[in-house]
Amino acid sequence: MINYAQTPVAWALTRGMARMVDVDLGHALIEGWLGRQEVDSLVKKCDACTQTAACSAWLTQAHESRCLAVFCPNQERLQSLCLRM
Repeated sequence: MINYAQTPVAWALTRGMARMVDVDLGHALIEGWLGRQEVDSLVKKCDACTQTAACSAWLTQAHESRCLAVFCPNQERLQSLCLRM
């Protein structure tokens, strides 16, 4: 299991955004669509983002959205993974 003990909020938000577009980050790693370093990069981008409160609110309100929030720094990469799954 992937775990980001130092950045649990960023990991949860990154996973949440990925799930909104039906991307399972663990599955993407296993299938080779993402490397561990790329997952680390996604989490770091999220951790550096200043929109944590907006992101949390968006995730609770955007049930089954097929688009990610425009402010998400990982939007482009996660949506490109969505096309592979």
